[in-house]
Parts: sequence; structure tokens; C-alpha cells
Amino acid sequence: MIRKLTPLKELIEEISMGPFGSDITVDNYKKSGVPVLNGSNVSGVKLIETFQNYVTPEKADSLKKANAKKGDIIITHRGTLGQVAYIPNDCKLSRYIISQSQFRVKLNTSVVDPIFFTYYFHSSEGQKRLLSFKNHVGVPALAQATTNFRLLDFPLIPVFDQKKIAKVLSDLDAKIELNNKINAELEAMTKLLYDYWFVQFDFPDENGKPYKSSGGKMVYNEELKREIPLGWEVGGFADLGQIVGGTTPSRSKSENFIDDGSGIPWITPKDLSINSNKKFIARGERDVTQLGIKDGSLKIMPPGTILLTSRAPIGYIAITREPSTTNQGFKNIVPNSDYSMEFVFFTTQLYIPAMKQYASGSTFQEISGTVLKTIKIPLPPKKIVISFTERIKSVFGEQNNLESQNQQLAELRDWLLPMLMNGQVRVGEAEEETKVVQHPKTKEFSTKDAKVRRKMLATYIINQSLEDKSFGKTKFEKLLHLIEYHVLQQDYKQTYSVQAAGPYDGRFTKVFWNEVLKSQWFDFKEQGKLQRIVAGTNHTKSLKDYGYLSDNEKEAIQSFIQIFSNNNYERPEIISTLYAVWNNRIIRNEMITDELLKKDFLEWDTQKARYKNRLDKALQWMRENDLVPTGWGKVIEKAKKR
Repeated sequence: MIRKLTPLKELIEEISMGPFGSDITVDNYKKSGVPVLNGSNVSGVKLIETFQNYVTPEKADSLKKANAKKGDIIITHRGTLGQVAYIPNDCKLSRYIISQSQFRVKLNTSVVDPIFFTYYFHSSEGQKRLLSFKNHVGVPALAQATTNFRLLDFPLIPVFDQKKIAKVLSDLDAKIELNNKINAELEAMTKLLYDYWFVQFDFPDENGKPYKSSGGKMVYNEELKREIPLGWEVGGFADLGQIVGGTTPSRSKSENFIDDGSGIPWITPKDLSINSNKKFIARGERDVTQLGIKDGSLKIMPPGTILLTSRAPIGYIAITREPSTTNQGFKNIVPNSDYSMEFVFFTTQLYIPAMKQYASGSTFQEISGTVLKTIKIPLPPKKIVISFTERIKSVFGEQNNLESQNQQLAELRDWLLPMLMNGQVRVGEAEEETKVVQHPKTKEFSTKDAKVRRKMLATYIINQSLEDKSFGKTKFEKLLHLIEYHVLQQDYKQTYSVQAAGPYDGRFTKVFWNEVLKSQWFDFKEQGKLQRIVAGTNHTKSLKDYGYLSDNEKEAIQSFIQIFSNNNYERPEIISTLYAVWNNRIIRNEMITDELLKKDFLEWDTQKARYKNRLDKALQWMRENDLVPTGWGKVIEKAKKR
């Protein structure tokens, strides 16, 4: 690939600085209108559309050259230097106002692709060029920013090749963004469940009803100065597990540390600040050696330890993936056998504001061991913690998988970026590299093997549901869809399409019913309007599964079926359809809100209108029961007419 160094002034159609200080002041800021950008909006490759300040459309009109639109590039020239982001074509708004610390660039898109251009300036070569006219006195700034930027050389390649390179890199970032969206949904779901059970005390009572809302007995506790459920106790964080601190081995001894990832993770508050939008952490910037562990008298904590920064700053929290150590800026909790990692994580997170109130120190605020002993917390019975953990353990596992996958994707992107830019790796080779990061649950099956496995799965679902008096064809079809897409996530060559009652794979189910009815494994029994599925004359032959399902898979399927037991077909139909439209949006990388999901549901088929008033509760129920889609599988669309 031949790169032709071309002055940027030959590629730029417009370039302009942000408004002067007197042109826009805090008095101009409003709660709505045209958003004013800041550094957080351009911290990535693509514009991040979360805003704090706005100006009126009239004010925006007066700031003509500060109006940025789709396709424009925004560059920070003062403050956090090196920030470069493009405004995508699918941006939410028609225009944005750049800040006083930014300038915008409009390119000649017939010769330069804005996305490729932005990625180039995120490469080490591009950053070096951009910062070549940095002012080294006072506040970090680019000297004569727009003038000097126009004079920079840009390695121009054919625009067709630019777009191919940009697509490889942006596809990786899109997958990272999608995983982050899924993780945010999962986090909201598990946090909501924790709050219901342990803050509002609406955990399921003996009858499966919310305890406090259903009149469960509450007793006033003098230590907590509030009511807690009968039978709960009061304790402190030491009751949740062993509280462990850390130290710093002597930095004067180089043999105490190692930076190639081969030592024991040694984590600092800075590492957690970098990791602040993630739940799990594998390691920090540096590892310690065995000599360092001995020198610093460090204690190695097991995976699943809750790390909590106790100073500089207070309140960063994460869960360890590997056996780890920390420096002295932590109060870590190794959960004991009575309280799970999941419960301890949320409980610690809940009480961080209280810890900050008790923090003290002359140089900087710090949480001491005494503070942790001072804070009293309600302790639920062990059986409630176990029940809670069973519900969300798989969600934590999925979040860990997604974060690990994102780390792999980011590392691959960062490795490919300079290689693609300088021609060391071509697009075809890069696409092969991206294939190594696959969905962790998906296996490859031949068409014949997939058909047999799917028949065994369908048969198993029916056999687990025969005692359910409301179990008919529609309920079976919706359970099959949900179990395939959510529980197993295996590619069985599914061909689901939009049908009135929800996702339906007629190509499979028609053949399946012909086979099992002919073999007399199952039959139908008239039960009012319901054709209930019952055992057939040769039912015993259906009980042999030939090992196609593992014990863990069977257990997961049984648990899933149980949450729908003795509900008629309506709930499975509603949930299956909501799951499908939600999953479709994740796969398509589209915006997700409850209003949009309800809109998609009602547009699925005109018959869905009868469920309109049940959708809010259904979405809440899905979150409470760990039924949030992950974007697995194919988009479910209307069947093409033949």
C-alpha cells in the first residue's frame, strides 16, 4: 500500500476554533437546546452523546463557525491534548457547539474518509504528528492550533482502502460498545434485584410474595435506627469476610516488580480509577515478584475478592479475576462461606457513601479499619443470600465474560491500528484476526447433528413440562425460542421468523411434530380451548437423550421452565416477543429504551395490542428473572414470501 504524504490544508474544506470566552458564558447554558461539547464527549474515536450544557438554537445560530455537524472532526487544542473524535452519520442531533478548548474540521470526503482520518490520529504516529506543536509552557495547549494543524502531513491512501480499514476498526469498537450496553443492562437488572431484596426488604417470603409489601413482620433495631425484617441480625463488614490490606514493596529493589505480566497482580487505586467503568479486574500496571511479596509482607488474595480503595480516592470497587495483591490504599474483603461474592459486592457498594462520611485524615481522607467496624449493616439469613446468589450468579459470569472479551477486542484493535495504518497488515489479514474473538458459548454443529440435538432439546422441554396443565403448542414454541436464545445459545441452524404469537420456527416444529406424533411419543388432549401436550403410547422411548444435553444444561433448562410453570401461554408469548425485539436491537446496535421495546412489540403484529397494558410489568419481570438478551443469534424478521 503506497502512502502519499499530503499537507492537510489540501484535504480540509473547513476548519474553525471554538467560541471565544466572551461569546459563550455559563449564563448562556440551558437545560435543553443545542448541546455544548466538552472533553468527555470526544474521549473516544466517535462522539459520545451524553451532555451537561446546552444553549438556545438562537445562541447556536450566532456561533456560526462553532456549529459542528455529522462528518465533522472535533479536536481538543487545550487541556487534555490528543483527543480526536468524529461525529457519525447516525448521530442523534443535527448540530453541536464545540467548546472554547476545541476546534472542528470538515474534510473533503471524496479523498478522505472521516472515520479513517480519526483512527489515524489515534495511532502513535498520528498522535506524534498532532502533538508536535504542543506548547510546553503553562496549561497544555496546541500552539496556533488551526494554523499548525493545516500544515501537518497526512499519509493519504485511496479512499476505498481507507473505508475498508475504517470498517475493520469501527466494527471492533462497535462490538465493544455493544458489550458495554449489554453489561449496563445486566448491571441495572442485578442492582434492581439487590435493592428489592436487601434495601426495600421485598425478598420472596415463604409463599413467593414480596416480604415487606405483603405484610411481613418488621422489627425496629436500635443500632440501625430503623426497621428490619424479623429474624435478620446486625453486624459489620468483618462479618461478611476477612478484611485484608496491602503494602508497597521497596521500589529501590528492582527485583520486587516485573512488568511483563508474569508476576502476581499488584493493584493500586490508580489501576481501579482506570478500571472504574468495569466490575472485574485482572491486574494493574505492574506485578510483584515472589521476592516483592516477601519484601512487602503482602497477602495474596483469591479470585472473587472485593477490592475497595480506602484513600486517594475513596470508593473505587472491583472484583479480582486472579490471585492478587494491592498496595496500602485498600480495605479488601475476602468473602466468607456465609456471604457470596455477589452479595458482598453490592453491599459494599451500597455503603460507600456512609464510609466517605466517616473518613478522616489531615493529608487526605482515608477509611480506616475502625470506620468499617463503626458502620453497622443488616445481615439477612443465609438461605436468602443463597437464593439471591443463585439468581444472579450467571449474570456476574456473563459480565465477566463480556469484560474479558472487550479487553481482547481492545488489545486486537490497538495492535491492528498502527499495522493497518502503515500497511504492515492488509484488511483481509485483519479480518481473519478479528475472527478469533467469538461468542464464548457458540459451538459449530453439522446440519445433521444440529437437527438431532434440537430434536432432543425439544423433547426434553416437553418431558419437563408434562405436569404443567397449561402446556400447549404455543407455550412450547415460546419456551423453545427462549431456551435456545438465552439459556443454551447454541447454533442449531434456527430459522425463526415473525408470527402473530411471537418468534416461530415452522421449518423445525412442523417436522418435529410429524415425527413425534407418528412415533406416538406425545399426543394432544382437548382441555377447553387448550390442546394440552400429554404423553403418548410410546412415551418411554422419548426419555432417552443419548447424552446430547449435559447435566448442567439440563439443570439450567429445568430452572428456566420452572419460572413459567402453570402460567398459560400469554406470559411466554409476551416474554418471548419482548426478548426477540430487544435482542434484535442489540444485534443491530440500535438504541434501547423501554418505550422503543414496547413500540417494537406492538408493531410485531396487530394482535399484540391486547397486551399493551402488561408490557411495563413484563419488562420489570424479565430484569428480575435474569432474562435480559445478550445479542446472541440472528435477527428475527418477517418470513420472506416464496
